[in-house]
Amino acid sequence: MTGDEAARIVTQAVAFLKTCVDHPGQHLRPSRKVDLGWHQFILNTVDYAEFCQRVAGYFIHHVPDEFTSPRGGSAETIKALAPTVKAMTASGFEVDAELWSVASGQCSQCFQGCTNCGQGDDGR
Repeated sequence: MTGDEAARIVTQAVAFLKTCVDHPGQHLRPSRKVDLGWHQFILNTVDYAEFCQRVAGYFIHHVPDEFTSPRGGSAETIKALAPTVKAMTASGFEVDAELWSVASGQCSQCFQGCTNCGQGDDGR
């Protein structure tokens, strides 16, 4: 992966997280590449925690749904990611189509509704 691609992925991961905060309860999901950017951001724990506090007022947990099988097929992937792409656009973010397309890989197994990846109820 090039440095430019890595920067684009992390930028889209940050936009995705802010979009989740802007659209609570919509169970938005990252593409596989954007999810990798989220993982990398989380590893920078101080910066990630500060970002979460600043944009959401709480820590945005990442809890993958281990029991959801990976999505297959391009039509299913496009359909699964469409609500997230629409919400990101509504939040004013430019969507990097290459990172949100079928070419970026199948959907990740997790989805993010700003309540521990949509898993359970954390009171938000």
